[in-house]
Amino acid sequence: MGSQSMARSPRPKATKSLARKGSPVAKPAAAAHAPILFVHWHADEARHLTGILAASGIKAELWRDTLKLSEVRAMAPRACVISLRRLPSHGRAVADALQSTKWARAIPLFFLDGNPDKLALTLERFPSARHATLTTLPRLLAALG
Repeated sequence: MGSQSMARSPRPKATKSLARKGSPVAKPAAAAHAPILFVHWHADEARHLTGILAASGIKAELWRDTLKLSEVRAMAPRACVISLRRLPSHGRAVADALQSTKWARAIPLFFLDGNPDKLALTLERFPSARHATLTTLPRLLAALG
Protein backbone atom coordinates (compact mmCIF):
# COMPACT_ATOMS: atom_id res chain seq x y z
CA MET A 1 0.00 0.00 0.00
CA GLY A 2 2.83 2.39 0.79
CA SER A 3 4.39 1.85 -2.65
CA GLN A 4 1.09 2.71 -4.35
CA SER A 5 0.98 6.14 -2.76
CA MET A 6 4.52 6.84 -4.01
CA ALA A 7 3.69 5.98 -7.64
CA ARG A 8 3.88 8.85 -10.08
CA SER A 9 0.84 9.96 -11.97
CA PRO A 10 1.14 9.62 -15.76
CA ARG A 11 2.26 12.67 -17.71
CA PRO A 12 -0.53 14.45 -19.59
CA LYS A 13 -0.45 13.76 -23.31
CA ALA A 14 -0.14 16.51 -25.90
CA THR A 15 -3.32 17.67 -27.56
CA LYS A 16 -3.96 16.40 -31.06
CA SER A 17 -3.46 19.84 -32.62
CA LEU A 18 0.10 19.94 -31.23
CA ALA A 19 0.87 16.23 -31.53
CA ARG A 20 0.53 16.20 -35.32
CA LYS A 21 3.95 15.83 -36.85
CA GLY A 22 5.03 18.91 -38.79
CA SER A 23 2.40 21.14 -37.18
CA PRO A 24 4.30 23.70 -35.07
CA VAL A 25 1.28 25.82 -34.26
CA ALA A 26 -2.46 25.38 -33.75
CA LYS A 27 -4.75 24.21 -36.53
CA PRO A 28 -5.61 26.97 -39.06
CA ALA A 29 -9.28 27.07 -38.02
CA ALA A 30 -8.24 27.92 -34.48
CA ALA A 31 -5.47 30.35 -35.48
CA ALA A 32 -7.73 33.40 -35.47
CA HIS A 33 -8.73 32.61 -31.88
CA ALA A 34 -5.22 31.82 -30.67
CA PRO A 35 -3.70 34.46 -28.44
CA ILE A 36 -0.67 36.50 -29.27
CA LEU A 37 2.31 36.32 -26.97
CA PHE A 38 3.05 39.82 -25.69
CA VAL A 39 6.56 40.45 -24.35
CA HIS A 40 7.16 43.56 -22.25
CA TRP A 41 9.38 44.16 -19.23
CA HIS A 42 7.16 46.35 -17.04
CA ALA A 43 4.12 44.51 -15.69
CA ASP A 44 1.79 47.49 -15.21
CA GLU A 45 2.61 48.93 -18.62
CA ALA A 46 2.20 45.48 -20.22
CA ARG A 47 -1.28 45.11 -18.71
CA HIS A 48 -2.18 48.58 -19.98
CA LEU A 49 -0.94 47.81 -23.51
CA THR A 50 -2.70 44.44 -23.67
CA GLY A 51 -5.86 46.17 -22.43
CA ILE A 52 -5.66 48.48 -25.43
CA LEU A 53 -5.21 45.46 -27.70
CA ALA A 54 -8.15 43.70 -26.02
CA ALA A 55 -10.34 46.69 -26.86
CA SER A 56 -9.44 45.97 -30.51
CA GLY A 57 -10.49 42.33 -30.07
CA ILE A 58 -6.96 40.93 -29.72
CA LYS A 59 -6.39 38.33 -27.01
CA ALA A 60 -2.87 38.47 -25.58
CA GLU A 61 -0.95 36.28 -23.16
CA LEU A 62 1.74 38.09 -21.20
CA TRP A 63 5.32 36.85 -21.17
CA ARG A 64 6.54 35.78 -17.74
CA ASP A 65 10.19 35.55 -16.72
CA THR A 66 9.58 31.91 -15.82
CA LEU A 67 7.86 31.00 -19.10
CA LYS A 68 9.46 28.01 -20.80
CA LEU A 69 9.61 27.48 -24.54
CA SER A 70 7.62 24.28 -24.08
CA GLU A 71 4.81 26.39 -22.57
CA VAL A 72 4.97 28.77 -25.52
CA ARG A 73 4.68 25.79 -27.86
CA ALA A 74 1.64 24.50 -25.95
CA MET A 75 0.11 27.99 -26.06
CA ALA A 76 0.52 28.00 -29.86
CA PRO A 77 0.41 31.79 -30.24
CA ARG A 78 -0.57 33.14 -33.63
CA ALA A 79 2.10 35.84 -33.29
CA CYS A 80 4.67 37.17 -30.86
CA VAL A 81 4.74 40.89 -30.16
CA ILE A 82 7.91 42.09 -28.46
CA SER A 83 7.84 45.59 -27.05
CA LEU A 84 11.07 47.51 -27.45
CA ARG A 85 9.87 50.34 -25.19
CA ARG A 86 11.93 49.00 -22.28
CA LEU A 87 15.00 46.76 -22.21
CA PRO A 88 15.22 46.12 -25.96
CA SER A 89 18.16 43.75 -25.45
CA HIS A 90 15.89 41.49 -23.39
CA GLY A 91 13.33 41.54 -26.20
CA ARG A 92 16.00 40.56 -28.71
CA ALA A 93 17.04 37.70 -26.40
CA VAL A 94 13.44 36.41 -26.42
CA ALA A 95 13.36 36.67 -30.22
CA ASP A 96 16.68 34.77 -30.37
CA ALA A 97 15.26 32.02 -28.18
CA LEU A 98 12.16 31.71 -30.34
CA GLN A 99 14.15 31.73 -33.57
CA SER A 100 16.48 29.04 -32.21
CA THR A 101 13.68 26.46 -32.32
CA LYS A 102 12.38 25.04 -35.58
CA TRP A 103 8.70 25.10 -34.49
CA ALA A 104 8.81 28.72 -33.29
CA ARG A 105 10.27 30.09 -36.52
CA ALA A 106 6.76 29.77 -37.97
CA ILE A 107 5.40 32.26 -35.39
CA PRO A 108 5.33 35.78 -36.89
CA LEU A 109 7.40 38.29 -34.91
CA PHE A 110 6.42 41.91 -34.44
CA PHE A 111 8.56 44.49 -32.65
CA LEU A 112 6.52 47.22 -31.02
CA ASP A 113 7.79 50.81 -30.91
CA GLY A 114 11.35 51.36 -29.71
CA ASN A 115 14.27 53.69 -30.31
CA PRO A 116 14.74 54.10 -34.10
CA ASP A 117 18.48 53.29 -33.96
CA LYS A 118 17.96 50.14 -31.91
CA LEU A 119 14.93 49.22 -33.99
CA ALA A 120 17.01 49.30 -37.18
CA LEU A 121 19.57 46.95 -35.63
CA THR A 122 16.82 44.65 -34.38
CA LEU A 123 15.10 44.42 -37.76
CA GLU A 124 18.45 43.79 -39.42
CA ARG A 125 19.06 40.92 -37.00
CA PHE A 126 15.54 39.50 -37.54
CA PRO A 127 14.72 40.14 -41.22
CA SER A 128 11.42 38.22 -41.15
CA ALA A 129 10.12 40.36 -38.26
CA ARG A 130 7.98 43.45 -38.75
CA HIS A 131 7.83 46.73 -36.90
CA ALA A 132 4.51 47.97 -35.55
CA THR A 133 3.12 50.75 -33.44
CA LEU A 134 0.20 50.37 -31.09
CA THR A 135 -1.93 51.98 -33.81
CA THR A 136 -0.83 49.71 -36.67
CA LEU A 137 -0.55 46.45 -34.72
CA PRO A 138 -4.27 45.47 -34.76
CA ARG A 139 -4.38 45.83 -38.56
CA LEU A 140 -1.17 43.79 -39.01
CA LEU A 141 -2.44 41.03 -36.71
CA ALA A 142 -5.82 40.96 -38.47
CA ALA A 143 -3.99 40.37 -41.75
CA LEU A 144 -2.58 37.13 -40.30
CA GLY A 145 -6.06 35.65 -40.32
